[in-house]
Amino acid sequence: MTLYTVSFGSRQYQVNIEGSHATVNGEPVKATFQTLNQYGLHLLQRGYQAMEFHLCLQDEETLQVLVSGRRLVAHIANPFRRKPARCQDAPSGTLTAPMPGQVVQVLVEEGQAVKEGQPLLVIESMKMQMQMRSPLTGRVACLPVAAGQQVDKGQVLAQVE
Repeated sequence: MTLYTVSFGSRQYQVNIEGSHATVNGEPVKATFQTLNQYGLHLLQRGYQAMEFHLCLQDEETLQVLVSGRRLVAHIANPFRRKPARCQDAPSGTLTAPMPGQVVQVLVEEGQAVKEGQPLLVIESMKMQMQMRSPLTGRVACLPVAAGQQVDKGQVLAQVE
């Protein structure tokens, strides 16, 4: 049995993992978790619903979660015993495509100052549009995509320094 205290902002959860079973705040989690690649891409399935998300270990107690175009930072009170692989060759200001799609709109230019969470561009995949937001406050150093361009899952969309 492993017990973690996980915080997202002001929200705090008690996560208990026992073998392949987990509870969050004492409630059983009925879902499966699957690693899709070595770069941090994962799949969570609950019944007929599936959600892809990207995990990136920032340090021993901080995990960055990218899901549905949003960036969440999880603070873990007890470090993982088995740590997820670190993001390889991807600085923390790198914004990558969470799925294949098309760039619908570019909202910033190279050199522009941006704030953490500010929308940088919009991508569309399977008729769903997602705002891709800046992972940190800084300046757009690289913007290698344009409106109308097709992108692959994991492709770099922007670099913020």
